[in-house]
Formats: sequence, C-alpha cells, structure tokens
Amino acid sequence: MKILIKDNWALNLGDVAIAEAMISEIQSVYPDCEIMLESSHPEVTEEYFKNNNKVRVIERLFTLRGVTYKKNIISLNFFVHNIPQISRLLYTFVYSYIVITFGLSTSNTALQAYRESDYILSAGGDFLSINYAYYLRLYEFYLIKKLKKPLVIYAQSIGPFHSTLTPLAMKMLSKIDAILARDESTFNYLLNNGVSSNVYRTADSVALLKTNMSDRAQKVVSDMKIDDMTIGFVIRDSKQASIDEAKYNEYIDAVSYIINEYKKKYNIILIAPNRDDYEASLIVVGKTGSDIQVLLTSSYMPSEVKYIFSQLSLIVSSRMHPVIIATTVNTPVICIGLEFKMRNYMKLIGMEGYYLDMDKVDIYEYMSIIDKVLENREKISEDIKKNMQQVKDLSKRNMQILSDVINKNK
Repeated sequence: MKILIKDNWALNLGDVAIAEAMISEIQSVYPDCEIMLESSHPEVTEEYFKNNNKVRVIERLFTLRGVTYKKNIISLNFFVHNIPQISRLLYTFVYSYIVITFGLSTSNTALQAYRESDYILSAGGDFLSINYAYYLRLYEFYLIKKLKKPLVIYAQSIGPFHSTLTPLAMKMLSKIDAILARDESTFNYLLNNGVSSNVYRTADSVALLKTNMSDRAQKVVSDMKIDDMTIGFVIRDSKQASIDEAKYNEYIDAVSYIINEYKKKYNIILIAPNRDDYEASLIVVGKTGSDIQVLLTSSYMPSEVKYIFSQLSLIVSSRMHPVIIATTVNTPVICIGLEFKMRNYMKLIGMEGYYLDMDKVDIYEYMSIIDKVLENREKISEDIKKNMQQVKDLSKRNMQILSDVINKNK
C-alpha cells in the first residue's frame, strides 16, 4: 500500500511535527506501508526522515520558494512582487491539468505520486484559509479526484475563505472522502456552509507525538541549563500575521520588557520554530541587552523538542504548535495569539484564561498571568494532564477514520 502525505512545509516546527506524528501513527497500524511525503523543501525534509527507509520525499506540485509575502496574497501588491513565482505557478496549473486530463506521461514527481498512491492525505495544518493560497490546494484536490483517488484532509483548521470563492470551495470540499476538523470552529464553519456528511471532529495529530529523549536533546537541556526555573518564550515574526506594524512593535517591546523583568529571577531562553522567528528572537535579544540563548528547533526532530519542552517550567508562546507540544508533556503554557485556532486549542484544554491577544498588548496583564501560572504551576500541570486525555482521544480518531476510508476502498 502507498500513501501520499501532501502539503508539508519543511521549514517550521509545527509542520514537521505534524509529519512526524502522522508517519508514526500510520506505520504503527500499517508497518509495511510505503509513505511518500510531499515537501516544500525536499532536501530539508529528507534530512529529518533519513533514518526511515519507508518514507520517500518528493517536491510539492506548487512550489512556493522565494515568495515575497504580503498581508493580502490576493492583491496587486502581492502579484507585482512575485511575478516570476506566479508565472511558474500558472505554468504548473495548466501543465498538470493537461497531464491528468489526457493521461500523459510526466517527469513531475508530484503528479507521478498522485497516480501511484493508493490513498492521499492533505496534512497542511491550516493551509486552507484566507491567509494562504488555498485555491491551489483546492485545485490539487480537483486533480486528485479526477484520478478517483481516496482523499482525506487530515486534522486541519479550515476557513474562512473569500466570500466570492466560498461556494466553489465548499463544492470541492464536499467531494473529499473525509475531512478531519481539528477544532470546533472548523467543524462548525463547514457544517454551516453545507459540508456535513464527510466532516469529523478530531484534534491535531501532534497531540500523539512521541517523546525522544536522545543524547543531543539531553545535551540541549544541560548546555542551556534548563530546569524548573526556566521560562521559554516563543517570539513570532510579523510575516503573514494579521497585525499592523505599530501593534507588532508594541508586542515586541512588551515581550522584551517582560523578559528583562523575569530574567532577574528565572533562566530565560527563546525558542524559534522557524528561521523568521529566529530573526525576531534576535531583535528581542538586542532589546534586552543580554546574552539570552536562542534555541532554533530546526536542528532537532520535533519529538526531541518535546523532551526539551518537558523540562521547562513555563512556555509563553505566540505560535500554536509549541503550545501543543508543551501541553502533551503537561508543561504550563501561556498563549499570545492572533488566530482562532490558538484560542480554540486553549479552550479545548481548559486553559482559555491563559490566552492573551497579541494585538491588544497590556504588559501588566501579561505579567499578572505569568505570575499566576508560576505560582500555581503544579496544579495547572495536573489540570493540563487531565484535559489532554480528551485531546489525545480526539487525535486517535484521525487514524481510526483513515482506517475506515482504507477499508472502504480496498
């Protein structure tokens, strides 16, 4: 059996964690399954999964390398700054349609994988939303269904879409074999827009990520002196964030001030889930005038990062998957977020009171919440442990539903 996992973005902790967790779950149920992993940067993904001989990495059909990101990707401004990339996408759009429609041979590895696969999973996390080029994903779904391949959208946040494209998007989503909604907002959004028979409420696949207490993960803990007096901060960069520059600068200044205050008593480390967040972290280091260490997670498997997170006293994160990974090991978290998916996750684990708005900065509110968590850390950790069981049970549904689709289409 061959399974293709689509839409992996190789340069971000969350997306790599999704891939690692999915592959682990699939191989635990179907150990002889061959997995093809479609990646935005195959050379990076190959390094992550080089020790798994049942995983073959291929390049994504629509490669978005070298894109200059803008707040609105459907705009003249975005087009002007990305003419070469858009030209390449248009060529791929037409070429792939001709190849699939007329059954032509092709050297394109993604199109070959579409044909070879027995089952195809889309595992982007939240690529199907107004913040991304979701119409390319929908077009890929269209090509896959032309080939009559079983297709599962695996544990994603979906929507909203542009109002003019919503009917078309819902029509395409209605053709998918199973849509696994990882949050309540996605589930309700699809149901309210007429997509219901193939939608299931689940949870993020990273909830079942295993822990890898490797030698190098333990070395990070030792070298960075991580213990129960260590607070980790995840600083988000401003790209693709629906926040204006002035408010973003307020956020950076606030976090810098808070770090300066807490480093008087606690060991502070910064955690960068991707290269852009690493650059944002360096800005904060500069503002604090200190030698605070920055952990760039791309040097480690997400399962190793999970062990590192288990040793922290608290994580204050503006990214979703560091929050998910931390809570799977019962590490207290505070989420400084923008998107509904982050608020929904905090609500799911009974931690909604520890969600703060990134675009409504209040330094003293931030510090009050941090103090509250630190003072009640053991109880909060126990509460997370109790509530995470529900999340893990929901996450197990992902594999159960996929197995149902496989059995139905044998």
